Amino acid sequence: MLKLTKGILLDTLRDFEAVFWPLVFPIILFFILVSVFGGMGTSNPIWFKLGIFQRTQLAGFGKILENVIEQIQPDPFHVVKYEDLSRALKDLQSDKIQLLLEIPDSFNVDLTRAILTSGRSNVSLKVHFLSGKMESETAATILQTILSTLNVEIFKRVRPGNFTEVNFQLSIVSKPNARSFHYATYLFPGILLMAIMSFGFFHLPLWLVFNRTSGLNKRLYASSVTPFEGLFSLVLAQLIVMSISCLLIYTFGYFVYNVSRSIFSWNFIFTLLLSMLVSLSMGLLLVCFFPKPASAVVSGQVLYQIMMFVGGLYFPVLRYNVPSFLKYFALALPSTHLAELLRGALGHSVYNLPIWQMWSIPILWLIASVALFLIRFKWVMGYE
Repeated sequence: MLKLTKGILLDTLRDFEAVFWPLVFPIILFFILVSVFGGMGTSNPIWFKLGIFQRTQLAGFGKILENVIEQIQPDPFHVVKYEDLSRALKDLQSDKIQLLLEIPDSFNVDLTRAILTSGRSNVSLKVHFLSGKMESETAATILQTILSTLNVEIFKRVRPGNFTEVNFQLSIVSKPNARSFHYATYLFPGILLMAIMSFGFFHLPLWLVFNRTSGLNKRLYASSVTPFEGLFSLVLAQLIVMSISCLLIYTFGYFVYNVSRSIFSWNFIFTLLLSMLVSLSMGLLLVCFFPKPASAVVSGQVLYQIMMFVGGLYFPVLRYNVPSFLKYFALALPSTHLAELLRGALGHSVYNLPIWQMWSIPILWLIASVALFLIRFKWVMGYE
């Protein structure tokens, strides 16, 4: 069995396509994406969750602020109102909201006094955001720009000589273990998953289908090798080449782009191993439905592209205004949750999905794929 594994492994490494696409191309793509998008610093989701804590009801000139808040809904902010400041800050730190606007109880009085006395305003608003959190810092910048229109609204409602600017006070709320956004680190899990899926969706199904249709399996079974030993050798060879691919990406990412050291954490590595198993199991699932090499390759290519782009390996698809059916479809894909688990281990989670959901969806795909393959085992392995 070990000799068979060695033979499959060497045959795989001799194939140019088998070496280039899963081993070389991910590094090239990593370099291109980081070079093009790495200098952007932040991503710009379509909307953010803005928490608002009011210590008093807005009245008089304070209604100007209320009008501005109404104009920023639902884009770019979805507003969530709070009656308790500690609860609002807790939600901010747990990523349930990206930003918190605190309106002090003296806002109405201070703003009215500043306008009527024509003096320089000492009116303040507190904007709480998470330091080192990409979305929160981006949302704070956008809100600052929007709140600057308060001065324009005040100017339109009072005579020019009484125009007073409003000063804003920023309050930074630090999140434990907060990490600044690093695009290469954010992209790293997606590149790993892309390389892993190329083996699961192309190499493994093609090997199984070709061996069955060419009659190679029947000649193999005439020897002392059993179908389970043949399958185990094939899967083991794919896992070895997967590991080589991941090692190359690790080396490139860590030494060239200085990705986070968290890629060596047990949480990240365990999730990576789960990703390998899920990818291979879905390759086994493909061969249960497509009996010819051409159909296996085409179906694998389609599934590969869907997993990459709808699964959000490179860009946070679910953070944009996608149709509802596409959102639910993306949430049903294992790649969406595996990428989120890997990014969560690196401190770059973007979807804030429940932890049970991120683990259960890939595991369910793994179990269902293996179960169906075992039902079709004799037909797939060609020894009925």
